Amino acid sequence: MYRIVKVLNNNGILALEGESRREIILLGNGIGFGRRTGERLEHVKEAKRYELVVKNLRLFSRSTALTLYISRRQGIS
Repeated sequence: MYRIVKVLNNNGILALEGESRREIILLGNGIGFGRRTGERLEHVKEAKRYELVVKNLRLFSRSTALTLYISRRQGIS
């Protein structure tokens, strides 16, 4: 089951997945048409599902990501 967090457009929605509470993006023909935030969906036919996959959060912290971004932007290796 999914709970709609935001309707992106007629063909896309941002939703929370059931018990895991993971955010996912569902894209499909007309999937967002007439939908409202907070609405629940039992199942979705013919929709592509996208979710963020984090493999090792301990090794790649937010500060590390910011440091890498700044150093690359300034041309430092």
